[in-house]
Amino acid sequence: MNFGQALEVMKNFGKVRLPFWNKNTHVSIERSDEYTHPYFVVESDKGVVPWIPTYPEMLSEEWEVVKF
Repeated sequence: MNFGQALEVMKNFGKVRLPFWNKNTHVSIERSDEYTHPYFVVESDKGVVPWIPTYPEMLSEEWEVVKF
């Protein structure tokens, strides 16, 4: 799927990833009462950090929905 479709998944509380990332790495949208707007985060075995997608990531057609 493309990034627009991946974004819709994230807006609906889903998680997505690219196939060449580490298998335990995915991105989602964080929503917090502390902040006025939601923001992207990347989650991995090492923790959770804010994420800003790169142009190659945004133009990729290889996004996958993470199924747990």
